[in-house]
Amino acid sequence: MRISDERYARDMRRYDLARRMIEHEARTTTITAWTGLTRYRVQNLFRQDGLGANTRHRGLSPFQPRFFVRSAEIECESAALAAIELQMQIIETTGAKWLPTLAVGERLVAAFEMYCSLVPSPRISLEHAFLLAKELTLGTSLKLNRCTACRGLMIVDVFAPFHERCAFCRRSPASPVRSQLND
Repeated sequence: MRISDERYARDMRRYDLARRMIEHEARTTTITAWTGLTRYRVQNLFRQDGLGANTRHRGLSPFQPRFFVRSAEIECESAALAAIELQMQIIETTGAKWLPTLAVGERLVAAFEMYCSLVPSPRISLEHAFLLAKELTLGTSLKLNRCTACRGLMIVDVFAPFHERCAFCRRSPASPVRSQLND
Protein backbone atom coordinates (compact mmCIF):
# COMPACT_ATOMS: atom_id res chain seq x y z
CA MET A 1 0.00 0.00 0.00
CA ARG A 2 1.37 3.40 -0.95
CA ILE A 3 1.69 6.30 1.47
CA SER A 4 -0.93 8.29 -0.44
CA ASP A 5 -3.42 5.42 -0.03
CA GLU A 6 -2.87 5.35 3.74
CA ARG A 7 -3.27 9.10 3.95
CA TYR A 8 -6.48 8.98 1.91
CA ALA A 9 -7.92 6.20 4.12
CA ARG A 10 -7.06 8.15 7.28
CA ASP A 11 -8.65 11.33 5.88
CA MET A 12 -11.81 9.43 4.96
CA ARG A 13 -11.99 8.03 8.52
CA ARG A 14 -11.65 11.59 9.88
CA TYR A 15 -14.46 12.90 7.69
CA ASP A 16 -16.67 9.92 8.49
CA LEU A 17 -16.13 10.42 12.24
CA ALA A 18 -16.80 14.16 11.89
CA ARG A 19 -20.09 13.52 10.06
CA ARG A 20 -21.20 11.02 12.70
CA MET A 21 -20.34 13.50 15.46
CA ILE A 22 -22.25 16.27 13.67
CA GLU A 23 -25.30 13.98 13.44
CA HIS A 24 -25.09 13.59 17.24
CA GLU A 25 -24.91 17.38 17.70
CA ALA A 26 -21.28 17.69 18.82
CA ARG A 27 -19.65 21.10 18.98
CA THR A 28 -16.97 22.22 16.53
CA THR A 29 -14.20 22.23 19.15
CA THR A 30 -15.00 18.65 20.15
CA ILE A 31 -14.97 17.50 16.54
CA THR A 32 -11.65 19.19 15.79
CA ALA A 33 -10.05 17.69 18.90
CA TRP A 34 -11.07 14.13 18.01
CA THR A 35 -10.69 14.15 14.23
CA GLY A 36 -7.71 16.41 13.70
CA LEU A 37 -9.65 18.37 11.08
CA THR A 38 -9.33 22.12 11.06
CA ARG A 39 -12.11 24.34 12.35
CA TYR A 40 -12.72 25.61 8.82
CA ARG A 41 -13.24 22.08 7.43
CA VAL A 42 -15.62 21.16 10.25
CA GLN A 43 -17.64 24.33 9.66
CA ASN A 44 -17.83 23.44 5.96
CA LEU A 45 -19.16 20.01 6.90
CA PHE A 46 -21.85 21.71 9.02
CA ARG A 47 -22.90 23.78 6.00
CA GLN A 48 -22.60 20.96 3.47
CA ASP A 49 -25.86 19.11 2.80
CA GLY A 50 -27.46 20.88 5.76
CA LEU A 51 -25.72 18.64 8.33
CA GLY A 52 -26.57 19.83 11.82
CA ALA A 53 -28.31 22.95 10.51
CA ASN A 54 -31.03 23.12 13.18
CA THR A 55 -29.29 21.47 16.11
CA ARG A 56 -25.87 23.07 16.22
CA HIS A 57 -24.70 23.64 19.78
CA ARG A 58 -22.45 26.57 20.61
CA GLY A 59 -20.38 27.49 23.61
CA LEU A 60 -18.37 25.31 25.95
CA SER A 61 -18.54 21.55 25.85
CA PRO A 62 -19.80 19.87 29.03
CA PHE A 63 -17.07 19.83 31.65
CA GLN A 64 -18.68 19.06 35.02
CA PRO A 65 -18.48 15.39 36.03
CA ARG A 66 -21.12 15.96 38.72
CA PHE A 67 -23.70 15.70 35.90
CA PHE A 68 -23.40 11.90 35.96
CA VAL A 69 -24.51 11.53 39.59
CA ARG A 70 -27.01 14.36 39.93
CA SER A 71 -30.06 12.10 39.79
CA ALA A 72 -30.78 8.38 40.04
CA GLU A 73 -32.00 8.22 36.42
CA ILE A 74 -28.86 9.81 35.02
CA GLU A 75 -26.71 7.70 37.33
CA CYS A 76 -28.36 4.55 35.94
CA GLU A 77 -27.81 5.69 32.35
CA SER A 78 -24.22 6.69 33.15
CA ALA A 79 -23.53 3.25 34.54
CA ALA A 80 -24.96 1.64 31.42
CA LEU A 81 -22.87 3.88 29.17
CA ALA A 82 -19.76 3.26 31.29
CA ALA A 83 -20.29 -0.50 30.99
CA ILE A 84 -20.41 -0.19 27.19
CA GLU A 85 -17.33 2.04 27.15
CA LEU A 86 -15.48 -0.37 29.42
CA GLN A 87 -16.43 -3.34 27.25
CA MET A 88 -15.25 -1.52 24.11
CA GLN A 89 -11.91 -0.74 25.82
CA ILE A 90 -12.42 3.01 25.77
CA ILE A 91 -12.02 3.42 29.51
CA GLU A 92 -8.60 2.48 30.83
CA THR A 93 -8.84 1.57 34.51
CA THR A 94 -5.06 1.54 34.97
CA GLY A 95 -4.82 5.33 35.31
CA ALA A 96 -3.67 5.93 31.74
CA LYS A 97 -3.39 9.37 30.18
CA TRP A 98 -6.31 10.69 28.19
CA LEU A 99 -5.50 11.56 24.60
CA PRO A 100 -8.17 12.10 21.95
CA THR A 101 -7.27 9.90 18.99
CA LEU A 102 -9.13 8.94 15.85
CA ALA A 103 -9.44 5.25 16.82
CA VAL A 104 -10.76 6.01 20.31
CA GLY A 105 -13.13 8.62 18.88
CA GLU A 106 -14.59 6.06 16.47
CA ARG A 107 -15.10 3.56 19.30
CA LEU A 108 -16.65 6.25 21.52
CA VAL A 109 -19.18 7.23 18.87
CA ALA A 110 -19.99 3.55 18.29
CA ALA A 111 -20.45 3.09 22.06
CA PHE A 112 -22.72 6.13 22.21
CA GLU A 113 -24.80 4.84 19.30
CA MET A 114 -25.14 1.48 21.06
CA TYR A 115 -26.18 3.28 24.26
CA CYS A 116 -28.82 5.26 22.31
CA SER A 117 -30.20 2.05 20.82
CA LEU A 118 -30.55 0.47 24.28
CA VAL A 119 -31.99 3.43 26.21
CA PRO A 120 -35.48 4.55 25.07
CA SER A 121 -35.01 8.29 25.63
CA PRO A 122 -31.36 8.97 26.46
CA ARG A 123 -30.50 11.94 28.67
CA ILE A 124 -26.76 11.80 27.98
CA SER A 125 -25.36 13.55 24.91
CA LEU A 126 -22.37 12.50 22.84
CA GLU A 127 -20.21 15.15 24.45
CA HIS A 128 -21.22 13.91 27.88
CA ALA A 129 -20.18 10.42 26.75
CA PHE A 130 -16.74 11.82 25.90
CA LEU A 131 -16.58 13.51 29.30
CA LEU A 132 -17.61 10.31 31.11
CA ALA A 133 -14.90 8.28 29.39
CA LYS A 134 -12.30 10.94 30.15
CA GLU A 135 -13.24 11.27 33.82
CA LEU A 136 -13.36 7.51 34.39
CA THR A 137 -10.01 7.02 32.67
CA LEU A 138 -8.32 9.78 34.66
CA GLY A 139 -10.08 8.79 37.88
CA THR A 140 -9.73 12.21 39.51
CA SER A 141 -13.42 12.89 40.19
CA LEU A 142 -15.33 9.79 39.03
CA LYS A 143 -14.52 6.13 39.60
CA LEU A 144 -16.10 2.79 38.84
CA ASN A 145 -17.15 0.51 41.68
CA ARG A 146 -19.32 -2.57 42.21
CA CYS A 147 -22.68 -2.47 43.97
CA THR A 148 -22.73 -4.47 47.21
CA ALA A 149 -26.27 -5.70 46.54
CA CYS A 150 -26.24 -6.75 42.87
CA ARG A 151 -22.52 -6.56 42.00
CA GLY A 152 -23.42 -4.30 39.07
CA LEU A 153 -21.23 -1.49 37.82
CA MET A 154 -21.80 1.93 39.36
CA ILE A 155 -20.36 5.42 39.03
CA VAL A 156 -18.88 6.90 42.20
CA ASP A 157 -18.22 10.60 42.69
CA VAL A 158 -15.06 10.75 44.81
CA PHE A 159 -16.08 14.10 46.32
CA ALA A 160 -19.61 13.01 47.37
CA PRO A 161 -20.75 10.71 50.16
CA PHE A 162 -20.14 7.08 49.19
CA HIS A 163 -23.09 4.86 48.27
CA GLU A 164 -22.65 1.12 48.74
CA ARG A 165 -25.53 0.33 46.38
CA CYS A 166 -26.02 1.39 42.80
CA ALA A 167 -28.82 3.68 41.67
CA PHE A 168 -30.77 0.68 40.33
CA CYS A 169 -30.82 -0.98 43.79
CA ARG A 170 -31.49 2.29 45.62
CA ARG A 171 -34.52 2.92 43.36
CA SER A 172 -36.11 -0.52 43.54
CA PRO A 173 -38.31 -1.20 46.60
CA ALA A 174 -37.58 -4.95 46.62
CA SER A 175 -33.79 -4.83 46.38
CA PRO A 176 -31.82 -7.83 47.73
CA VAL A 177 -30.48 -5.80 50.67
CA ARG A 178 -33.97 -4.78 51.82
CA SER A 179 -35.29 -8.32 51.58
CA GLN A 180 -32.36 -9.57 53.68
CA LEU A 181 -33.05 -6.91 56.31
CA ASN A 182 -36.72 -7.92 56.57
CA ASP A 183 -35.90 -11.64 57.12
